[in-house]
Amino acid sequence: MAEEKEEGLTLDKKTMDVLITNIIPTSKYFELRFDYLQQRMDTKFDNMQQQTDARFDHMQQQMDTKFDSVNARFDHMQQQTDARFDSVDARFNSVDTKFDSVDARFNSMDTKFDYLQQQVNDIKSGVKSLDVKLDKLIERMDVKIDAGLRENRALTIRLFTFALGFAAISMVGLLGKMLQIF
Repeated sequence: MAEEKEEGLTLDKKTMDVLITNIIPTSKYFELRFDYLQQRMDTKFDNMQQQTDARFDHMQQQMDTKFDSVNARFDHMQQQTDARFDSVDARFNSVDTKFDSVDARFNSMDTKFDYLQQQVNDIKSGVKSLDVKLDKLIERMDVKIDAGLRENRALTIRLFTFALGFAAISMVGLLGKMLQIF
């Protein structure tokens, strides 16, 4: 192959100036482009800032309404709790009055029990005097019964002796009859 010669473009100063002025834009062009870009960025940033502010304002309004509703619920719960405590206080007051009435009943029962205790003590002393009288009566009856038993024993012995004597006579009569003595 044969050596090929490369032919290159030769650029002189005039050609370079033409290329630079026609191909490469001027700084005015860049300034306009940068100004337009800056304006678009400013517009986008302002829109974004306005949207962000609107969102924050909307979120603040929502939070305020939610806090107001929560505060209203807490106020309602506080009112309900206060009402419940008032009803509990009323119940405690009624229980206190019931305890006072029960206490009064116990006091009246104590006086009744004291009266009954006195009556029981009086009855005990009466029973003791009756017990002494009954003991004396029983002793007298024991003495009379013992005397009667002694008398009955003596009578029983006499009757038993009579019965034995009669049985002996009957036996003798029976023996005599059997042996034909009589």
